[in-house]
Formats: sequence, C-alpha cells, structure tokens
Amino acid sequence: MSSVGPIQWRFGPVLMTITLVTLCVGAVSAFADDLIGAGEVLTRISKAAGADEKKADPAKSEAEIFMRDLEGFRAERAKLPAEAAVERWLKLYERFKQLSPEAIKGTALTPYTQPDAKTPSLTSLVSSIPPPAAWNTLKVRLAGLPPSGNATQDTMLRVLMAYLTGDKPAIDKGLSELKAAYTMSGTQRYDFNLADLNIDQQRPGIGKGGVPAVESFEAYIESLRAVRPKGRIKVLIPDLVAMTEEKRAEQLILKAMAVPGVSLRVPSGGSTLDLAKRLVIKHADLLTEPQWELVTDLSDTALYEAMNSRFPEQTAKDKSGPDIYQAVEHEYTYQARETDTARNTAKVLYLLGLIGKNRLDDAVALSKRMEAEEFNASEFEKRWHSFDKNRHAQELNQWCQAVLTDRPELPLWKQCGLIAINNDDAAKLVAILDAATGQPNPSLETRLTVQSRKVELLLAMDRTDDAVALLQALLKADDSKETPQARLSVAKIKLRMAPRLLTLGRLLSRKELMEEGNTGIMSLLNGGNVQLGMTDATGWEVRQALDELINGYIDDGQLAKAEQVAIALIMTTLKSPEISNNQIARDIALSSGAITGQLIRLTQIYDKAGRFDDTLTLLEKSRWWGATDLMDINDNTPSPAPIIARALHNSGRDAESVEILKWYLYDKPGDDAAYQTLTDILGSSLIPWLERLQLQDRFEERPLIWKAVLLKKEGKLDEAESVVRQALKIDPTDGEQPIGDRVRAYAVLGEILKAKGKLDDAAFFERVVQSVRLAEKGDKLTEAGLLRRSLGVYEQASELFADAYCVQWRLAERLASIGDLTGAKKHYEIAFERMPEQFGQVAHFCFGCEGVFTHQQSVSVAEEVLTGVAKASPNKPQVHYLLGQLREAQGRKAEAYTYFRRASDLDPQYLDAWKAAYGLRNDAFLNQAEMDDIALRMVRLDPLNRHSKLNHGEISDVKELWMIYQDMGTERRSPLKRLFPLTASKQELEELVKKFGGGADLLEMKRAMMGKGVDVPEPGDAVVKNQFVKKLLRATGENVPMY
Repeated sequence: MSSVGPIQWRFGPVLMTITLVTLCVGAVSAFADDLIGAGEVLTRISKAAGADEKKADPAKSEAEIFMRDLEGFRAERAKLPAEAAVERWLKLYERFKQLSPEAIKGTALTPYTQPDAKTPSLTSLVSSIPPPAAWNTLKVRLAGLPPSGNATQDTMLRVLMAYLTGDKPAIDKGLSELKAAYTMSGTQRYDFNLADLNIDQQRPGIGKGGVPAVESFEAYIESLRAVRPKGRIKVLIPDLVAMTEEKRAEQLILKAMAVPGVSLRVPSGGSTLDLAKRLVIKHADLLTEPQWELVTDLSDTALYEAMNSRFPEQTAKDKSGPDIYQAVEHEYTYQARETDTARNTAKVLYLLGLIGKNRLDDAVALSKRMEAEEFNASEFEKRWHSFDKNRHAQELNQWCQAVLTDRPELPLWKQCGLIAINNDDAAKLVAILDAATGQPNPSLETRLTVQSRKVELLLAMDRTDDAVALLQALLKADDSKETPQARLSVAKIKLRMAPRLLTLGRLLSRKELMEEGNTGIMSLLNGGNVQLGMTDATGWEVRQALDELINGYIDDGQLAKAEQVAIALIMTTLKSPEISNNQIARDIALSSGAITGQLIRLTQIYDKAGRFDDTLTLLEKSRWWGATDLMDINDNTPSPAPIIARALHNSGRDAESVEILKWYLYDKPGDDAAYQTLTDILGSSLIPWLERLQLQDRFEERPLIWKAVLLKKEGKLDEAESVVRQALKIDPTDGEQPIGDRVRAYAVLGEILKAKGKLDDAAFFERVVQSVRLAEKGDKLTEAGLLRRSLGVYEQASELFADAYCVQWRLAERLASIGDLTGAKKHYEIAFERMPEQFGQVAHFCFGCEGVFTHQQSVSVAEEVLTGVAKASPNKPQVHYLLGQLREAQGRKAEAYTYFRRASDLDPQYLDAWKAAYGLRNDAFLNQAEMDDIALRMVRLDPLNRHSKLNHGEISDVKELWMIYQDMGTERRSPLKRLFPLTASKQELEELVKKFGGGADLLEMKRAMMGKGVDVPEPGDAVVKNQFVKKLLRATGENVPMY
C-alpha cells in the first residue's frame, strides 16, 4: 500500500476528490483489429481528464440562473399571498425537474459531500418552500400533480407536506409508496435503511397528563417481548414502587429483565432502584443481558459480583477472535460495545467499594487485572476524587503499595502520593519505584519512564527539591550508547519532562531551573534525533507539552524562545515519518493545514512583540496556511483574526481591521482583546454596534462590559455603572474565560466606583479581582503537581474575598484531597451558601469547580445548606437550579427535573434551567409536545444556539420553529465571501489543485465545507434540518448528514 493512503484520509477529502469519467469506446469486437490501441486510449483519457482547455459549461450557467431565481423567491416568499407563493414555487420545481444531470452533479461529487449553496438540489428546493400559511395549499397542489418521470421526488414532496401539516394517513400512504418504489427499482442508498423511514420515533403521552402509568409501562414491556427493535435499547423504569404495590412492581421489573438487548435504568432512584438491584442479585440467572447501569453506588458490590458471575469479563485472549466453530466471512476485529463503557463504570465503583469494605485482597487482585487506560479514564478520576480518602486512608495506602509493587507502570503514583500521609507510607512508595529501576538490565527507556512516575510521586508528597533533582538527572541521562530507535524513545520522554522543569522554575521563581529546562528542550529539538509521528499518541503528547511551553514563554515575555520552539515544532512536523520522504504526502499535509497551528503561534508571538509587519508578512507570504482566506482558519485556537486586526490597525489599515473584528466578534463575542482593539479604533461611536451585538445574544455579557468602559471614558458614570451591573446579572463568574480575563465586570465596576469617589466600594471589587488572580495562580500550582503548595495561595485568596464561592470551593477541594475533611467542610459550607447569589441565567461554574456535586465530601454539605436556603428563599430560582443539579448527581433525575422546572417557572428567561430540564426529557418521561415546548423556549431565548447546544432537528413543531426563524430575519447577516485573502497560500493551493488535475471549483467546495461561523438560521432550515425530513432527503439520494 502507498504511504500516501493514511495522509489522504487524515487531511480531508477535497484534494483527493476523484471524478469518475465513463469512456464509451464502442461495442466489443471479437477481432483484435478492432482495438483502437494504447495511444488512442491515452489520448481519450488525457482529454477527459482535463488536458484540453476548458470551455464554457452551459449546464453550469443553467444551474446558476436557477439558483439565483430560487434565492430571489426565498427572499420574497414571506411577503407573498399563499396562492402566489405556491404557484411560484411549483414553477421552480418544474424547472428543477428539467435541469440536466450535469447541472445538479454537485450533489453527488463524492458520497459524503453535502449539497452546496450554488448547486441545485432537492435540499435547496425543500428549504425554499413557501411559509406555513401556504402549506395546506401546497399539499393539495402536489397531490394533484399529474404523473411524471420524477414520481419518486413527487411522492417524497407529498410525504413532506403531509408531515408538515400533520396528515398521518397521507404520510403512511406516501411512505409505503416510497418503500415499494425503491424496493422495485433496487436504487436504495447503500448507507440508508428504508426501515428507518418512519415517524414512530415521536413520543406520545404515556399516561394522564403525560405521567407514566403502570399499565402503559406493562404494555410497552409486552410489546418488546413480542417484537423488539434492532440493536441495544435503554428502558427507563418509572417509580413503580410509588405507583403500585411492591409485588406488581417486582413482576414488571422481572419481565423487563428477561427481554434480550435491553439496558435498564431507574431515573427516580429510591425504592424502585433498590428493588431492581435486589431482583438482579436474586435472579441473575434469568438475565439475558448484564444490567451494569444499575450499579450506581459503592455499596453495590454484591450486585456487581452477581452480574460478573453471570457474565464474566472477557480477557484480551477472549476478544482476539471467534471460536473455531464460528464461520467468519470477513477479517474479525473486536469492537467495544456500549455495555463495555457501563461495565467499566460499574467496575470502578466495585473496586472502590471493595476498598471501602476492607476487602483488600479482592481489590488488589482486580486492580492487577485492569489495564492502565482504565485508571487514566475520567470515570476513575471522578470516582477517586469523590471517595472518602480520609476515612479509608489506611486501606488505600495498603492497596497502593500492593498494586504498584507488581504493576509500577500504572498511572496511580500521583493519587497514591497524595494519600501517603506519613513518612513510612511515603518511603514504601519510593522504595517500590526504586525497586522497579533496580530490575536486572532495565533499558534506559524503562528507567526514565519509572523516574518520570517518581517525579509525580515526589511532587504529590511535597518533596519538591527531590523532584527537581530527579528531573535534572533524567534530562542529563546519557543515551549515546543506545540504538537510534532507543534514542528516539528516550528523546520523547525527555521532551515530555523538560517543560515540567521549566514550569516548576517559573512557579518557584527559580530562573536557573527555567534556563536549564529551556536549554534541554532546545538541545533535544535541534539535535536531529527527534522525529514525531503525526498520528501516534506519543508524538501528540510531546506536541501538547511543547505548545504549553510556548504559552509559558509568551506569558513570561520570552518571545525569542517562544519563536525558537514554534519553529522547531514546524521542523519536527516536516520530518515526521509520514511525510518526510514523500513529496506528494508532504504537499497534501501542508496544503491541509499541518503547520497552521504553529504559524498562528508565530503571529501571536510577533503580536506580543509589537512586530506587526512580521505578522502581515506571515499572512500574506506564507504558502502553508492550508486555506485561501482568513475565514477558513478562524476556528483555530487561538484565532488569528484579532491578531491580524491589531496588525492592520497598527499599520494604518483601520477599515480592514474593523471589518475583521466585527465579523469575528459576531461569531466569538467573548474575546476581550478584540473588543480592546475595536474600542481603540472607534471609541464611543462603537456603542450602537455593541448594543446590536448584545441583542443578538442576550446571554453574552461582554458587549455590555465594553459599553460600560466607553461610557466611563465619556464621563457618563451612572449609566456606565448601570450597564456593567446588567452584565454581572448575566454571568458574574466568567468561568469560561481564560486566565487573566475572568471577573472583568468586577474590575470595570471597581474602576467606575473609584471614578465616582466611592473608594471603599471600589476597594472591595479590587479585592475580588485580586482574589481570583491569586486563585488562578493556585490553579497553576495544582496543575503542576504542587498540590500542597497551592493551599497557601488559595487561603490568601480566601482572605481577600471570603464570599467568592469559586475560591472557597478550590480551597475545600485541596483540603479534601489531602484528607483534611474537617477543614474542607467549613469551606464547602461557605461555597454553597454563596453559590445562589453568584449565579446568572447562564452561569458557568468557575474554572476548577466542575463536578461540584459529584464529590462524596461535598454532597452532604450541599444537601444541608441548599435545602436550608430554599426554605429561607423559596422564590430564588438559582437555589432550585442548584438543588436540581444536586439531585441529578445523586441519580434522582425525576426529582431533579421538578427542581429545574421550578427554577424556570420562577424565571422564564433562566436558560440554564430550561437546558437542564430538557437534558432530562427522557428521565422525566416527557411526551413530544412537552419536549417541543421546552426546546422552542430555548430557541427563542438563544436563537444562535451558542449556549443551548440544542439539536433543532429534534423539534417536531416545524411550523412554530419556522416562525421563530422568520421573525429573526432582520438579525441575519449578509453572507461574506471574502474577509482577508491569504495570498501566497491561495496561490499554492491553486497550483496544487492543478497538479492533481482539478479546478477552482474544488477550492470553492473546500471553502463551502469549512464552517463560516454562527448565524441566525433561515426559515427553511426548520424543515431541512428536521430529523424526519433528513431521512426523506437521504432516501431520495441527497447527501444530508443525520447528526
């Protein structure tokens, strides 16, 4: 196989697009004299492949005219009478049917390409149907169309209009006709199952008022026993114990357990969940499938063992292939199923449950059988963090020592180091690692790997000097006698650890360590021994470490060093084994953006240095952006748009800078640096635009903050204070912002109050900001492994602003992690008391406060504090929202839903509450109308879908969704074709496309496939993005994604 193959898959479909041309060379003859010969064959292929000069394409002109007229109708349809709109659309449909295949070939350029905006397709036609007032008329007119050669399309459109008007008999009739036609013709899509073409996925009411009923649940289980849907399905058991007598509840659960391919969940928790667990233990032999999702607690050891006995875990050998008696018609590969994830979660709970019950022999035996990846998984980290380590410290230390003695390679050293609360336990862990390096004839790679684990252990134990000394020794390890491959492995280990030394030097204010770390890194990168694969995990880890190193250099102002590392990273990419010896692969990789991230890093460095000409030189003269315009690389992190805008501003090109910044902030309105440049250029004349931007997204506080900044500059202090306080109501925590930008509203408010002469109030808000900055420093210490040192920093932050829940939470978490639960409890109490007043309608949990209700140490405190606050302030929506989060974390999801709805009832604009309630739609047994009601409320509140992250295709009330989109039409931006051309890169791509025999249309297709940012949807999107309509379109051959 050619080495280009993997690169083609990795770097996108555009340059690999192949147009298949059918050459008709006449009828087959039995005589050799009839052959045309190789020369003529090559001439014909060359001609068909585009060697001749391309002539004007009448089909393309025909398509462009049609699309122009379709777009014109789309712009006018809302203003037309229903009959006139239907008449114009039907004429367009007749023209569509008359288009030549060449005019619509773009819809099938590749099996995966979506229809683009320039090419006629059934999708573009459907998105342009008349408004809802005309739907009944259009349904009647389509039903009366005479038979044509496009009968399948006609039928599909009749089904569509029946669906949009709620005509179930007509839908069923049309679907039957479609299925019959496809079955008869044999033209069904290879990737679409006609059985999926149904509307039965909508959820009807299942009891009085939508409340689950015992009878309906029993009927559902009976239906599964008769005809079960394909694949594994999740069955939600309602709170049967509360709805009927326990004996009947028991019978129903046993029936559900006996259905093959069913995974059971009990959203209500409580008595029904406990009953289900007891029944599985008692009747494990009746199970046809393991019910791992019922393992929800550390006490469920007996439940896990009952199921593990019935369904023993497969070993690697078991997964290697089928039995000799199983016929195999293709190469066998084991693929993990959904049950594996649920089983792994249950296994983690079982393991910690064994430790909690002091069954250490069983816990150790299980751990030794587990893979390293299972301990690296987020589920293990979450459960470990919430485990009561103070109470079980002795058992945990014994478990750590027993497991790591035999399996020192497991990633448990950091965790075990933190719980080594006395010198004896710590010494035993160190001895285990020393013994691992003392094994007979260990390779240098093995020794350095073990030493890197020891660094983690020493840092967790607060033995910083020892960790630093070990790091220094690791970086100086002599690899001169190793083989070339061994030297490469050693170099990768050193590259992962060298940035650690530099980071420690920065945090500990030890410049000599920073210099030593920098020297080690550059020596490795420039030594010629490092070759990082573009696809292997180790190469990715090293690149991540070096990228963080660049961040650190930029923050420290060491820009020359940052530039050196960025350039070295580019060089290692070019030397990667996948492309270093293959020019075609290298061309494809570079044109697809293989080094775009590092080029952006260079612009970031030059921006920080004030070398704006260098920034523009990179943009205009670099051939390797993998794009033709700035719009196409805006989704990178960091985005180059504000960097480019600053360079243009400082070069006197303000008009271009303003255009870029406004376009960018419409898409990413949370970037303070972009606002800073824009306000520097336009001053207070920007205020009307900021007001319009805030209207686009009522939950984005940044336009208000920067409006307040401008008002302050104008001396309008009262108005500025009022505006910035509005921003604080939206999201006072700024949890999603990067370090240094959080709590900006507090900083601006402090400056305004200081200007008004309210010095005491201003000083308070200054302390708030200082407190958060200190907490951010503590976060860096924690991230570097200096967990105990971070405690002092968090305590200082707490003293500056005792009411900051984010600071109190961090402090409580650090204390809990080292076993000081008494100290942690006090800070948990303060955090939960302050949370309700520091949450807005889209409040992000503060950075580092994620998983706030999943920790065993904090849940009991949260229960006590929040229920007390709810009694004292029953009409405060934030309290009910937080109680909902607590109940959801406890597995009491049905109860959580009622809390979220209480919060949204108290504040109908509380988007987070609506979002949380919708997330529990299955657990709360909502019917389709109830789900639509919540979803449509979210769309009205968040039309750009920035915060809701809602799949609008799940909404079945297409008419109402259409009207919401239509009402927002004045807020929709005009499409922007070009923003800032990347001149040299565009030329490189054009030449490369020609090299592969393509044309400019391929580049246009690439640009169409890239995201163009967030915008208000078109009314027709309500139709074409609907899940059922997508199925219809796919059934007719349209390349419409189902996600």
